[in-house]
Amino acid sequence: LGLIGGNGYTIGNTSTATISLYDDEPARVHAELDDAICIEQATADVGKVVFRRLGLRTHALTVNYSISGSAGNGVDYNTIAETITINADKGSFTQTITPINDSQTEGTETVTLTITSVTGGTAGGTVAPAPQNTATLDIRDDETVDVTLIAQDKTCAEQATPDTGNFSITRSVSAATPLTVFYTITGTASNGTDYTTISDEVTILAGQTIA
Repeated sequence: LGLIGGNGYTIGNTSTATISLYDDEPARVHAELDDAICIEQATADVGKVVFRRLGLRTHALTVNYSISGSAGNGVDYNTIAETITINADKGSFTQTITPINDSQTEGTETVTLTITSVTGGTAGGTVAPAPQNTATLDIRDDETVDVTLIAQDKTCAEQATPDTGNFSITRSVSAATPLTVFYTITGTASNGTDYTTISDEVTILAGQTIA
């Protein structure tokens, strides 16, 4: 409740008060993202997953979860356990994902936490249905990748058997993930009219440096 002004009285220092109303059913726990992106850098930009319970808060809950994704636990981010505790009278627990800063260019990697079970007290708890039982965040590199464009075959000719021209797009280091590069198309020749239609992007495949 919150007091409002009226005739014949003034409002003191305490003007609002809150009472929490809890269900007596077992609490349901779900996972949500508080910060979905973390970056490898000198001062780590962390990611956060919140395990939140809805319902009874009279007892502590142990939340067990699985860890998956392309990032390695203890390799790409500081080791985390596969269980957390939401204390009695608390509505949530925040799990922090702290990326490990390395010199490798790995592209964006993922961390997925999926609740598997909830226990505690006499009432216990339940797992929220998918997709509310899972949260995925990204770990991004801070390394710079240089991309270059070269015309490997600078001339092409209209003839019965086409004499083709070739561009190559190269990245400075390979990575475990693909890289999509965008470019503009200009010149006096028309795309799709004077030569076979080309798109305005190309993907350098995972583990490759050239496309």
